[in-house]
Amino acid sequence: MEDWYYNVLAENSPQVKITAKPFTDRNGNPIDWVTGSAWAISRGANHVTLACE
Repeated sequence: MEDWYYNVLAENSPQVKITAKPFTDRNGNPIDWVTGSAWAISRGANHVTLACE
């Protein structure tokens, strides 16, 4: 989605300059960013083993 939107902006606003920067952690290191659904198990959750199944 994000890649597509940059292309739309480039085609329809060619005079506008856009800079993309990666998402970073607290130390400034780039992190992966993926859109869509994801599952997570909260730290300290009960029944972690069952949640993984």
